[in-house]
Amino acid sequence: MGSDKMKFFKHLMVVLKHKRLVFKYACKLGIPWTGFIHDFSKFSYVEFSNSVKYFDGHKSPTIVERKYKEGWSDICSHHTGRNKHHWHMWVDYLSNGIIIREIPYKHAVEYVCDILSASKVYNPKNFTYMFCYDYFDNKQKTYLMHPQSKEFILWTVKSINDNGFKKTKKMLRQKYTELHLKYNSLTMIIPFDSFNLDIISIK
Repeated sequence: MGSDKMKFFKHLMVVLKHKRLVFKYACKLGIPWTGFIHDFSKFSYVEFSNSVKYFDGHKSPTIVERKYKEGWSDICSHHTGRNKHHWHMWVDYLSNGIIIREIPYKHAVEYVCDILSASKVYNPKNFTYMFCYDYFDNKQKTYLMHPQSKEFILWTVKSINDNGFKKTKKMLRQKYTELHLKYNSLTMIIPFDSFNLDIISIK
C-alpha cells in the first residue's frame, strides 16, 4: 500500500476517533445531537484532501500546513468558518474595531468536548483533564474569544476534573447564565487602535 493510501486511512481513523470521543463527551454533558454532527466539514474535499497531504500522526495537519504556507491554513480557514464551536465564527469587524460575541451555550459545551477529544487523540500519553485545562488556559490568551466564553470553558474543564461529568452537567446552564450576567454583554468591541499594525508586513 502506497504512502498516500496509508495517510488517507490513518487520517480517516483519527477523524473518526475524534468524532467518537466528542460524541461520548457530548452525551455526558447533555448535547448529544450537537456532538453527533460535530466536525462533519472534515469530510469535505478541501479539509480532507489537505489533511491527508499534511498528515503526520502526531499533531493537527493544520500545524504542518502552516509551515509550508507562511502561516496560512486552507484547512483551518474552511473549518472554522463552518463550525460554530470555534471562536472564529463569533468574531466580526466594523470600521472602528473587532466585534466579539459570546459563544452560544451548546457550542461552548461542544468546544469543551472538542478540546478534550483532540487532546486525547493527539497526546494520549499525557492526557488528563487538567492537561487540557492548562493547554487551553495558555492558548486562550491569544484567542479573540469573549471573556465569558473563556471563563466558562475553563470552569467546565476544571469542574469535570474535580466533580466528574454527571455533577458538572447539572451545573452547566446555571454557570453559563451566571457568567453571562457577570459580563453583562453579549458582545464586546476591541478598537483597531489597540493593535500595533505597524509590525505587519505584506510580501
